[in-house]
Amino acid sequence: MHKNNFDFLRLVFATLVLITHSYALSGYAENDFLARLTSGQLNCSSLGVKGFFVISGFLIFQSVLRSKNLGDYFIKRILRIYPAYIVVTIIAILLGAVISHLSPSLYFRDHSVWSYLGNNLAMFLPLHYQIDNVFSTNPYKYAINGSIWTIPYEFLFYIILAFAFILRKNKRLLTILLLLGYVILFLLTIRYENHPDLYIPKDTFEVHLLAHFALLFFGGAALAAVNIHKLKLKTPLFILSCLLCIVFLITKTFYFTQFLILPLVIVFAGSYSTKGICGVNKKMGDFSYGIYLYGFIVQQTLMYYFKFNHLQLMFVSIPVTFIFGALSWFIVEKRALELKKYFP
Repeated sequence: MHKNNFDFLRLVFATLVLITHSYALSGYAENDFLARLTSGQLNCSSLGVKGFFVISGFLIFQSVLRSKNLGDYFIKRILRIYPAYIVVTIIAILLGAVISHLSPSLYFRDHSVWSYLGNNLAMFLPLHYQIDNVFSTNPYKYAINGSIWTIPYEFLFYIILAFAFILRKNKRLLTILLLLGYVILFLLTIRYENHPDLYIPKDTFEVHLLAHFALLFFGGAALAAVNIHKLKLKTPLFILSCLLCIVFLITKTFYFTQFLILPLVIVFAGSYSTKGICGVNKKMGDFSYGIYLYGFIVQQTLMYYFKFNHLQLMFVSIPVTFIFGALSWFIVEKRALELKKYFP
């Protein structure tokens, strides 16, 4: 599965997040072109985040099967997620010192600075997105990095999927249980969506988001388990999946059916080896995670200094964020992944 379109898709999904955030962070409603086209059923950022979870589930399930042991699996996951996450958290705090009207001595004595650092590095919920007196004049006030909110969900799913190690030598049973769990979760989501008696405190995972992201992540994992990308009828099924997706959007029945159809469309699209875009990370590096981590910070900083409208912010921030994504890859992420060779 090295020659595929997944890396290119992740770049596309990261860019889609930037597009929607260009609206929100410049003070507009998140009414991007995809939201208008689908009557608000799907916007660019939503598609980008959902696409990331599907691809992650598909690829991480394969990592479970390839990993030598549980320790090897978690080392790879931690090295992929945490180093860049730690760096962007520290950069956010240093940027805040520049932006804040407080003197450095007062700024670094502010409780919000250290709660931002401590809570976010430990992934304690709720994550802290704000530091006092930073971006207070922006249309989207105070928030430094709103993109990190999905990271705890992602890491939680890594932990849950680790239980697959118990049965990975019996792949048939593992696949059956994975599919069964997916179906049960889907039915429970339909039954209890917005149920008034279902309550989880606000300082934990939001239950509907947890269910939605789990369906996408484990939908991708289930498709990897059944080797759907190796089917001979892959192309007809891909076309059918795309057509069904369009039908569900037109008939405005996409809200629940998306959990069945989006994993199929994304996994099929990613499993091809399209000339010119397949294996893009081998040609230039894997920038998508860095783009996702830095996009919000870049856009908020541009808004602080230049007060762009949404189109100006979009066209300026995308290339700038790609540069930060490249720097993150070459300076932090790539070097962190090379540390895997030091672990048995």
